[in-house]
Amino acid sequence: MLNLAHLNLQNAHISNSVAQYKESGMWFRKLTIEDPSNPDPYYNLAKMNEFGLGTVRDQKQAFSYYKKAASLHHAESLSKCGDFIYSGKMNGGLSDKNEAKKYYLKAAELGSATAINSLGLLAEPENKEEATSLYR
Repeated sequence: MLNLAHLNLQNAHISNSVAQYKESGMWFRKLTIEDPSNPDPYYNLAKMNEFGLGTVRDQKQAFSYYKKAASLHHAESLSKCGDFIYSGKMNGGLSDKNEAKKYYLKAAELGSATAINSLGLLAEPENKEEATSLYR
């Protein structure tokens, strides 16, 4: 079923078909029920909600799905949670650098290059040497 959901999502990206996005979302939602320990369906639903793919764009719902996938040690979801927190999307526009950094560190430990880059960006204004080290 996961492969079917991914195939529908891939086809939706190619055709930009709302119907295919919706079908893909349906399969991902079924997967969250059938295999709640798999972070992949939560991550894909988060992306779909974040960008309004086959659904109304809903940042709070996207963050909720990213957090669920992050709780299952999904590196890119951890990094996305950091992004949402740093940007202030989840706190009335208020950025929380320290909380975001916690998510980035966890994602970096799992090998996320995106999170390592974000850690460099956070360090850069205050510690150019640390930022340089992270960028390498």
